[in-house]
Amino acid sequence: MLRNLEELDLSYNGMSGSLTLIGVANLTNLKSLDLSDNQINTSLASLGLDNLTALETLDLSDNIISGDLTWLGLANLKGLKALDLSHNEMNGSLSGICELMDLVELNLEDNNLGGQVPQCLTNVTYLKFMGKPFKASDTCTLIKKQLVSSGK
Repeated sequence: MLRNLEELDLSYNGMSGSLTLIGVANLTNLKSLDLSDNQINTSLASLGLDNLTALETLDLSDNIISGDLTWLGLANLKGLKALDLSHNEMNGSLSGICELMDLVELNLEDNNLGGQVPQCLTNVTYLKFMGKPFKASDTCTLIKKQLVSSGK
């Protein structure tokens, strides 16, 4: 019935738990999923995104997603173009984000992320990190500054 659904907006519903519990994990044709402004309080890796391989846009902003920022839960989302994880409680580095080769928009604002901005993000045309938006040219400049300061 809903297996052919391509867009789903469940924002502002007070939902919590994984996508399996929410009932979204088997909607494999989804291209756009908005779960923003809920009470999702699991780690990214255990969220249950593995089957949603057709996703192009994913908005998980304004939830309570916490823990080390591992991209294991996003590894199968090779066609993801826009990802919003802003206003959560994630920490760690950005390592692993480079697996998302088609990504052009990334918002990681208001998390506890640290470390270097990976070079692969030069392909991202919109990046918001640590409360500051960057254009693609700014991202390249930021990465060059990091390389110079680290002596590489």
